[in-house]
Amino acid sequence: MHILFISQYYTPEIGAAADRISGLSQNLSTFGHKITVITGFPNYPQGKVYAGYKKKQLFAKERINGVNVIRVWLFTTTKTGASARLLNYLSFMLFSIMAGFWVCKVDYVIATSGPIFAGLSGYVLSIVKRAPFIFDVRDIWPERIYVGANIKKVWGFSVLEKLERLLYRKAVKIIAVTCGVKDNIASKGVPQEKLAVITNGVDTEIFTPRPINQALTDKLNIKRGTFVIIYAGTLGLFQDLNLMLKCAERFKDYADIRFLGIGGGAKCTEFIAEIDELKLKNILHIPPVSPTELCDYINLADIGINANTDHV
Repeated sequence: MHILFISQYYTPEIGAAADRISGLSQNLSTFGHKITVITGFPNYPQGKVYAGYKKKQLFAKERINGVNVIRVWLFTTTKTGASARLLNYLSFMLFSIMAGFWVCKVDYVIATSGPIFAGLSGYVLSIVKRAPFIFDVRDIWPERIYVGANIKKVWGFSVLEKLERLLYRKAVKIIAVTCGVKDNIASKGVPQEKLAVITNGVDTEIFTPRPINQALTDKLNIKRGTFVIIYAGTLGLFQDLNLMLKCAERFKDYADIRFLGIGGGAKCTEFIAEIDELKLKNILHIPPVSPTELCDYINLADIGINANTDHV
């Protein structure tokens, strides 16, 4: 089969969205399917196009691990306001649709959300290509916005809710990332037989128990017997970073307890500033690292923090 994926995020970007679609597409390719991915020029989470990619290009093609990747221009900025994000999402939707017109006949179109506008792009292209539309739902939009970020609902949300239900109706199959997401979708009248769950996976060749990296503990000045608490992920609008800061502040007088916050995102600068303002010596921010390096940090930790505020 020839399968067309629409995903705003893709390798070499880091994060759950890029990892999920990169893993799915590359694994499907190993089974002999022809896979094409339409995605943006890599810029997440910093909002700056990665080195080696030209931001001024409208389209670019490359092949990554057996997958044909079409990069499209999208609005990028380091700003985190609602207008900047909306421009980012809408520009990807527009240019991904344009790029899709030049893709040869496909058997399925799979779009992943959020943002939900990527789903609309996938649905439009499924009409153009006369191919079944499959909707991969990682985040429940628009609920993620006003629940996760504690934002009041305004008239625009009703438009997004109608779009959400349209995509549920038009999809021949809806893939949920968790059983909770599946239940949420089913509660909106979507038939159970239309729903399936494919959870995120893990590369067990990279993420596996291993001895503690002594060079890393020396670098972080973590002594033997120290209880290490880790958060690894996006430092963004939908994460409760105050949870980590409050915990660190509460245990600041315990020399044998350390906190590690690994990642970047819209709230990264604010997170670092809060650490300095609270004069917390027991918490350390670490910029995004490679999966192999991340495994060393995870093996070093005794417990992990889930700072996601998305209750849906």
